[in-house]
Amino acid sequence: MTVRQVVTASRGFERPYGSLSVARADLLALVREGLLQRQEIPRVGPGECERLYFLSRRAGRVVPELRDLPKGAAAFRPVPLTQFEHAMGVASFLSLVHRDVAGSQGRARLLRALGDRQLRIPVDARVYGLENGFVIPDGTVLLELDGQLQLLFLELMNRGGVIRPGIPASIARSFAAKLWRYKALVKSLGNCGVLRSLFREHGRELPPGFRVLVVSTRGADHLEHLRQAAGDFRTMVYFARLVSLETSSSMLTEGVWRLPSGLVRGISD
Repeated sequence: MTVRQVVTASRGFERPYGSLSVARADLLALVREGLLQRQEIPRVGPGECERLYFLSRRAGRVVPELRDLPKGAAAFRPVPLTQFEHAMGVASFLSLVHRDVAGSQGRARLLRALGDRQLRIPVDARVYGLENGFVIPDGTVLLELDGQLQLLFLELMNRGGVIRPGIPASIARSFAAKLWRYKALVKSLGNCGVLRSLFREHGRELPPGFRVLVVSTRGADHLEHLRQAAGDFRTMVYFARLVSLETSSSMLTEGVWRLPSGLVRGISD
């Protein structure tokens, strides 16, 4: 996350940051202790260079959950130049989750938030004409909202890509194929030991279903193109632009999401 994203996420902390300078000082202290690493964000114009902070393996000494991540996990590596836009979008989304849980006046409680590629779930998608593979969300959020458990998977879309593949070779890369793999996960969700373990850590049982949150960092036309490609998925998939989430009062309770049908919904609906 950047310093600004950390300040946004800190609204869910017991003692939120009141300024960028204080947050920056704390992050630099963690870098000096070897618990965090940082890298410069490529600049598109003049001005002060911003930095992205990410975990060091030594952070596992103070955060036990990190010890289970493989040594080569993306959470411990610098972000490649070609993936910066994607990484920044995922970090922004997760910071907004913390912001909106903190501002929910007790309606929401965050159980766990996982970043890009921290969850890898095997699925049997042969019934949908696809090879067996994995669901690898860009982010995973476990929370309690209005007394109901919610399992939310993020798919951040910041590129064009193939939406309706015209040739078989493109199917594995297509947006539609991703959604069909999530559809396959619905049937085997109760057998997913990784997810069951995540919920049981908090004394909860795995909910019967989930939502896929498709978030676009591009314009309204891009989002509409994605939504039209998901007509077969009814209420499993929710769509929104990242800028709409950033300017909303709460992406959890406000109607900022659209279903494939075009109906507007909130996560709490």
